[in-house]
Amino acid sequence: AVSLLFEQGGSPEASQPAAALAAQGVGFVGLRADETDPAIRTLDAIAGLSRLGAHDGVLFWRVVAADAGAADDASSASRARVVSARGEAPVDVTGDHGRTVAQVAPAAGASLVLAEPAGWAGHARVTLDGRVLRAAEGAAQPTYALPADGGRLVIEVAPTHQLWRWAQLGLLAAVAFLALPLGGRTRRSHQ
Repeated sequence: AVSLLFEQGGSPEASQPAAALAAQGVGFVGLRADETDPAIRTLDAIAGLSRLGAHDGVLFWRVVAADAGAADDASSASRARVVSARGEAPVDVTGDHGRTVAQVAPAAGASLVLAEPAGWAGHARVTLDGRVLRAAEGAAQPTYALPADGGRLVIEVAPTHQLWRWAQLGLLAAVAFLALPLGGRTRRSHQ
């Protein structure tokens, strides 16, 4: 998606690079370059990127996911979004790796799309009002069909390796054991 910025970036109508970044949940693009670098003009010309300014020698652009005329919240890139025939609506993600708890009210035929790799769905649990949702087969990103009634969306992500969970439990047990005061108090004899 980043290479698309410079392959197709010269045309203001080419919104494809910005859309590809937004689909992956990228909200900002940063570039460390001299002021005369032609890459700056290229990024300025791409529809869907809006220059913000510079900080510590890095120029930043905001990735706009939807139409420029949409509300600010609806146009920002999001790691989770509800996609329907009416358009896209971001879902606020409250934790890392897509973890979230949110209320959603999707339209009929809407899907939840997450900006995660396809294998992410293998160790994530997505529920809507307690009903487990299954990821669509063959999708490039985890995609879940949403029932039209909506409800409370919960996304939980387990560690990718169970061995890591057992190692954490063992470490917790070792710390708890070492924190216990063992042995008696030394008594001082008063003479």
